[in-house]
Amino acid sequence: MVSAVVLIKAVPCQENIAYTSIKAIEGVEKLYTLFGDHDFLAIIETEDQAMLKRSLKEIEMLNSVISVDALLSRTSLSLKNREASDLSALHQDQNHITSIDERTFSDRVILK
Repeated sequence: MVSAVVLIKAVPCQENIAYTSIKAIEGVEKLYTLFGDHDFLAIIETEDQAMLKRSLKEIEMLNSVISVDALLSRTSLSLKNREASDLSALHQDQNHITSIDERTFSDRVILK
């Protein structure tokens, strides 16, 4: 299983069309609307990387989409596909990431 978090920008005034089109693409498990630089956050889960590339290409080809930024996940994002041992490893990874983010955030605050 391959998972990705995808940030998507839609053509202004075509957000509804983009939402409906993206939701219909194979592999899109969840689709959230956002306020800010991006219009949507999609969670995509596919069987392999080739299938993920096809799903991302389909999103990029939509006339109602301006840009697609995909971040590949190291573990499955779906709880139904994770085993208990995966949750333990994920928890350890999140603790490590949190400590890095806190340092980065502190640096950003000082720079402002």
